[in-house]
Amino acid sequence: MSKRDRIHQVMAAALGDASVLAVRELEQMVSIKEAHITKHALPVILRHLNRHNMIPFETSDWSSSPKILNALSCFGMITSAFRQCSAASVPPMERVYEELTDPLWPLIVNWSLYFIRRTRILENDENALRDIEVIMSLERVIHALTTWKDVAKRYLMPNADNDEFLQILASLWIVCMGSSRALSGDLTHVLSMVISGEASPGRVGPITEAFQSEPPCVVSRAVLWSDVFPQLVENGVVSWLTQLARRMTSRRTPPRNPSLLIKCVLRLFSTIHNLMIFGYKAIFRAVQAHVLEAALRAEACFTRLGAIEGDDADSLMQLCQEIIDGVIHYLIYRSVVTAARKDIARIEKNRILARIDPNRRFLQKWQIFTDSVASQHKQNSVFKSVMLSTEFIGRMATSRTAAQRHVSDIHINILKGKIAKDAAWNSQSEFDESKDKTQFRKYEEACERVKKFYLEQHEKQTMDFNIRARVEFRKHVRARMGIWEAMEKLNTLVDDSDPDTDVSQIEHLLQTAEAIRRDGKPEWMQVVGLVHDLGKLLYIFGSEGQWDVVGDTFVVGCQFSDKIIYPGSFANNPDSSDAIYSTEYGVYKPHCGLENVMLSWGHDEYLYHVLKDQSSLPDEALAMIRYHSFYPWHREGAYAHLTNASDEKALTAVRAFNPYDLYSKSDEPVDPAKLKPYYQSLIEIFFPEVIEW
Repeated sequence: MSKRDRIHQVMAAALGDASVLAVRELEQMVSIKEAHITKHALPVILRHLNRHNMIPFETSDWSSSPKILNALSCFGMITSAFRQCSAASVPPMERVYEELTDPLWPLIVNWSLYFIRRTRILENDENALRDIEVIMSLERVIHALTTWKDVAKRYLMPNADNDEFLQILASLWIVCMGSSRALSGDLTHVLSMVISGEASPGRVGPITEAFQSEPPCVVSRAVLWSDVFPQLVENGVVSWLTQLARRMTSRRTPPRNPSLLIKCVLRLFSTIHNLMIFGYKAIFRAVQAHVLEAALRAEACFTRLGAIEGDDADSLMQLCQEIIDGVIHYLIYRSVVTAARKDIARIEKNRILARIDPNRRFLQKWQIFTDSVASQHKQNSVFKSVMLSTEFIGRMATSRTAAQRHVSDIHINILKGKIAKDAAWNSQSEFDESKDKTQFRKYEEACERVKKFYLEQHEKQTMDFNIRARVEFRKHVRARMGIWEAMEKLNTLVDDSDPDTDVSQIEHLLQTAEAIRRDGKPEWMQVVGLVHDLGKLLYIFGSEGQWDVVGDTFVVGCQFSDKIIYPGSFANNPDSSDAIYSTEYGVYKPHCGLENVMLSWGHDEYLYHVLKDQSSLPDEALAMIRYHSFYPWHREGAYAHLTNASDEKALTAVRAFNPYDLYSKSDEPVDPAKLKPYYQSLIEIFFPEVIEW
């Protein structure tokens, strides 16, 4: 018998009633890719995961029933299918949804809930537990879906349809971990994906609801499993626990059982303390979630309950002091200082210190902490001014730590004006001295792809479109992720407007940053090179094409300049014949300044608006980002009738940056993996861990 005939024979048998062996054999065939999931396995899965096969829990042979065994085999087939699709990088197409995941997902949810109810695992009655092993099957199938990340987002992102199921999964994880029951840890990855989509982690969302509804002592035990610590830090559990601690210690009504409250508070802070040993990420998340305020509220709570003496009070004070010591250790990071200053301001506003017993030694530690934050903030301010104003720091750009050691030594020199006024970032580029610059931006010899792009861009970039684009930008957040993750997400795009390179975006970003680094320019300018094109994420977020993302930018709302590349291609743009938009000044006043004109919408404008309030980059850096594609202005000298004296500073910055963006495209390939640690350290200086895009 041929393999094909054997598969059909097994499939026919698996569709029958007495089919345990056949279904199990088909599961094996799917796992080794002999049987096709949609052609052969899907009909069998739909047959056996029917609601009618959910036999009563009281059935004496429930765990050995053919219907239950077949359901578990179907879960195995689904697990194999999801893993194979993930490994093959099957894209999230409508056909995939219609033929595979949409039919399967309701079955997965219904049978998972059925299995959970059968085990009674969420009923907090250990004597009633039964068939706990079925939990492993549902865990494997849902984790397999998360590995197929782009498709999983459709089903594991919090929304009205999914929240109830996701909250049950989170409760399942907490109970299993908190009671030391066996779990492989796969559900931890599921939590990670769900958390990323919560509206407000720590406040609103199904996972947050689960963490808030379960007993604090169970939550604490769950997160204390050492093998899941790092993942939990990534997930933001530190934030949840901190929020929970703040709520528990902020109640104005006396608790029914003060001693139980004290034990729970201690347990929570012990857990937070243990999670914070994982370094910067954990510390930063905790401070962002107001762990300092939570610690002071706990002290105030103990004072209010008359529990400032004894072992519990001493243990709490010790934990809080060690948490503060941990934060002090990481005050070298500007992001931690900023978060700490916000927390201190909240504490002072709410007058929490007044509620703590004045004899507590903790207040001495708090004074040391606030002094440390103030001192570090002052040093950071000095450091930032040094970075912008001295050639010395430009040459120290490869080591922020080394530069900070010198800040105190040169502070007096800055105040006395003894350091050279010319900043290192503005010096002549050196890496491109041997390059033939006539070989770049040769649009007259560009391929048809480039010419076709500009024809479309120049036709569609109207004043009306640009107004709508800016309104749409302010409506919602497209994603929440860090800088390096954004670079990796962008890596599949090739810019249709660029005649000089076909390399991936992450290579171009790193080539630019490395050229700036080789010339000894300061860290903030290296970071500009690293991020300057991240606005091209617009294309992935759902632009109308590449024409509203990439390409040279120009002013809309007035006559199109003849300095723009391919100026004749504006003939089909309706603004070219508009009575106002086609005039020299259009809607603008003479010398109104670039801040008051509208540039064609694209990645430059988008990234500028994203980062101006979510970074500590200086104005020069933001100008480099916003105007680096504005070639008609910074290269050809157009729009002199609209610019004013305040634009000269921006022009200097863009011209200092432009050679690195343009001429680094011919450099040797870079290795992102080797460069990542260095640039991650710079990212931490200038950006928060997560940015709203």
